Amino acid sequence: MESPALYGYLSGRDNLRAVADLLGGVPAKRLDEVIEIVSLSGRERDRVRTYSMGMKQRLGLAIALLNDPDLLILDEPANGLDPAGIVEMRDLLRDLAASGKTVFISSHVLSEVQQICTRVAIINHGRLVRVAPVAELLQAPGEFEVRVDAPAELVAALRRQPWGADARSEDGYVVTRAPADRGRELIKFLVEGGYSPDAVTPRQRDLEDIFLSLTGKETVN
Repeated sequence: MESPALYGYLSGRDNLRAVADLLGGVPAKRLDEVIEIVSLSGRERDRVRTYSMGMKQRLGLAIALLNDPDLLILDEPANGLDPAGIVEMRDLLRDLAASGKTVFISSHVLSEVQQICTRVAIINHGRLVRVAPVAELLQAPGEFEVRVDAPAELVAALRRQPWGADARSEDGYVVTRAPADRGRELIKFLVEGGYSPDAVTPRQRDLEDIFLSLTGKETVN
């Protein structure tokens, strides 16, 4: 999927027909169906060498769909695509999953994985370190972002609390846990301590943060 093997001198439809012959034959109706599914209608008779990267990726996906599999295994499906192509591929994969197919994606583009997948497996040096629903992984571990006028002073005050030992300053915010993990208790502490906040927001994590925390903050290769 990352670099689909296509015949550039053939049309998109003829590429599909060539693979269909290797599969023992696929009805012409199915060729029309997969062309429609991947939104190549109107360009299926053009030579593939005139296709954009996004169109080639979609044609590669059409080839994978020829025999109507229950499971699709895709390697970096958004690789090399422009922003519009990424959105098209994302929507297409969501539609396939909604139709009842299982879509298995291997990717280092964690922002795309987060938007497409319902379940994720994180691998570090060949070892499976976590398997969980994406929604479960994204739940922040009781941390809050606090905007105040004196962040350094607040961090020092928070670190004197048993629940605030990990308080720190990041990107102009103070990041901290809260008493009993309750935002209202944190706001009460701030006001009573003279640190009236401009904002207190539950911290949202993303898959990149989670990947780095589970793999010892190693660089993603």
